[in-house]
Amino acid sequence: MRARPVLWALVGGLVTIGLLVALGSLPTSSRKSIDHAVVRMRMPLGIKVAAFLHRDWMYRQIVADVTRGVSSDLDRVEVLFDWTVSRVRTDIPAGWVVEDDHPLHVIIRGYGINWQVADVLATLCTYAGYPATMAKALASPDQGFVVALVYLEGDWRLYDPYHRNRFIMDDGLPLGLRQLAQEPAVVERAAHQPVISGLPYRAYFREVRPVDAGPFLRPHQHMWWPRVWHELAQMG
Repeated sequence: MRARPVLWALVGGLVTIGLLVALGSLPTSSRKSIDHAVVRMRMPLGIKVAAFLHRDWMYRQIVADVTRGVSSDLDRVEVLFDWTVSRVRTDIPAGWVVEDDHPLHVIIRGYGINWQVADVLATLCTYAGYPATMAKALASPDQGFVVALVYLEGDWRLYDPYHRNRFIMDDGLPLGLRQLAQEPAVVERAAHQPVISGLPYRAYFREVRPVDAGPFLRPHQHMWWPRVWHELAQMG
């Protein structure tokens, strides 16, 4: 009689394993861009989920390592900025393939174009507990580049990791969007003032337009629980 519960437990375990294997084998796909051409790759669902969880763990580990021993909110964001600009090169050699998939892969490759560097910083800051996103710094509707916005001290604070610029004001805080709207000339305080497509750096801050808004920001897509909750909300 005692053997029967053990047998049923064994059968139940085998059935569960079989269902998990079958579910993990379901076909799915992933996309990335190679030199601005979108490429779709087929892969089993289990591999895709495992890769997602691995990236989520890696972002958390990077943030924990980089900010270890740093206590204040501003200092934590500052060290993440310093780490990003030191780890992700922007002087991409001519002829190198530009891939676009995940911020972690940008970190691993060690180089990226302007919006990829901003995406890395925004992702790491969000994992550190500071909501962040990307924004377009525009000289005109069709001419601009991408910066990062980090929410600190009641305002969205501006960082430009691609041009290695931070904007620290007299009060010791980074430049906020409200202050930028009132004093656009403050961007001239930044250390680097490149001429971009024939226009001075300051011309690109006539408008700073966030790429997303609301509680679910782009970096939240990389976090397993906010991503699951968002997908369920979309379904419901």
